[in-house]
Amino acid sequence: MPVPESLVRAIGPLVRTYERPCLLYDAAAIRTRVRRLRRFEPLHGCRFLFAVKACGAPWLLQLMSEEGVGFDVANKAELGAVRAAAAAVGTTPAFLSISGPAGAEILGDANVDVVYLDGAGQLDLVPEGEMVLGLRISSQGEEAEAAAPWQSRFGVLPGSPGFARVTSDPRFGALHCHRQGKRTLEEIVATGLSLSRLGEGRPLRYLNLGGGLGPYKADRIGAALALLRTHLPGETTILIEPGSHWFIGAGHALGRILAVEPLAPGVHRVTLDLSSDCHLRWSDVVPLHANGLPPGRVLLVGPTCHEGDMLGAFEVPEGTAQPDMLPPGFVLLGNVDGYSAAWNHGFNGIPAANVVIHGNA
Repeated sequence: MPVPESLVRAIGPLVRTYERPCLLYDAAAIRTRVRRLRRFEPLHGCRFLFAVKACGAPWLLQLMSEEGVGFDVANKAELGAVRAAAAAVGTTPAFLSISGPAGAEILGDANVDVVYLDGAGQLDLVPEGEMVLGLRISSQGEEAEAAAPWQSRFGVLPGSPGFARVTSDPRFGALHCHRQGKRTLEEIVATGLSLSRLGEGRPLRYLNLGGGLGPYKADRIGAALALLRTHLPGETTILIEPGSHWFIGAGHALGRILAVEPLAPGVHRVTLDLSSDCHLRWSDVVPLHANGLPPGRVLLVGPTCHEGDMLGAFEVPEGTAQPDMLPPGFVLLGNVDGYSAAWNHGFNGIPAANVVIHGNA
């Protein structure tokens, strides 16, 4: 599988001075994905936001600021990082929303567009201003809707006194859906329709569909937004946090083979210095190039003592070695998510990975 020329150039110095695993991100690929999605904003009355929790690296926040992407922040540290990144590239955040229980610490001094409350008790902390107030609701999916249409671990349920108190505030005008895991485009559209019905009788300025966007082509995402737009009033802006979508094809990991152990004919367990626990959280990696993996079935495992530190089982065809690209004993993995950089850490004597940015940052 071909890799970007900028990645090829970055790998050379890394293997010559290699001391620890590396996570590599192609800034140009991320920028391209951002631009492909942002073209739908004026067409479908939507705005794409970057949830800073996904990866708060300054280079990435600066890239998003340069491209006019809005931000969703969860605490004071994230808000400060976003403002610093925007200032570094000579602009201000295009859009700011606060979500999450820790957001209460910044309600009193944040000049933001929309604040999503996790409980009615936060209402007393919100200062007077032009910001829109919203509520976070947790979607459990269509199957669970009949028994329990909406649940929220933050304690705001439709029909509850807290829900009534916030929605009766004259500043109320937004709903934010949160749901774990990847979602299909059909699920995202259904979520938007459910939220819209929940807000009937209340003028919604913003409808945040959250993240969990799967690996869809930009045009399919645009078509789903166009469909949802036909069911929403014109004054409602659709907000969506593509999350992992920004990083599709942009994230790689460079590691070294520590041990190869035969388990059965044609089956080997290969230990890498790349850890699923430490370095590759949220990533369903695939081996792209290697120089030292035996052909056949391989189980790639991490170096920690944790039983769950496994990267996956793969079929390695003959001729997978890339001696011109990688020296003996090195492996290049693809499909590394941005969350991996955010969760990157050391454990059990294993160091955190080195995060490397290449391409046009």
